[in-house]
Amino acid sequence: RGFRRWLFPPFSGAGPPFPPPPPPPLPPPPPPPPPPPPPPPPPPLSLSLSLPCHFKCLSTSLPSHPLRLTMAKRIFGRVKGMPRPKTDSDWARLFNRHKILLPSIKRLELFCHRHGPGNTGVRLFKSDILPPIEHWNTDLDVHYHKELDKDKPCKPRVVAITHDDQKHEFTAAGLKARDILEKLKGL
Repeated sequence: RGFRRWLFPPFSGAGPPFPPPPPPPLPPPPPPPPPPPPPPPPPPLSLSLSLPCHFKCLSTSLPSHPLRLTMAKRIFGRVKGMPRPKTDSDWARLFNRHKILLPSIKRLELFCHRHGPGNTGVRLFKSDILPPIEHWNTDLDVHYHKELDKDKPCKPRVVAITHDDQKHEFTAAGLKARDILEKLKGL
């Protein structure tokens, strides 16, 4: 009998036979405050200032830009540490500073290999000088061929076809980008 008394105590009648009801649920937390408005964008920097450009308008004494040595990919209009052109007027100013006209050429083909020191001039010509050429010479048909296979030999060369259908071809091995441009201007 003692175990049953301990397990089931007698009901005295003083309290409710059932446990009390659970407390009411807590109200939901207040919504988070709205995020602060973003700061206004900085005013655009005019490109008419003396910012360093990619190829300094192709002068004969072409110094290399010291910040360009650390970039992995060369893109026209991008200089590390400088704001890139975003608006149409920024791009127009940039292309006006690099006006390159080739009126005698109707088709231009560039051949290079992915690797090798002799191909550097053609690769830099494609990334730095070709965008303004394509912008200012809208009727020029440009083709760029890059050999990706290491085992296939590919000599860097440039093929230019003039409006009178004469084919001019020269090897670009060891030439710098500005030398390739000077040869094209001489056609």
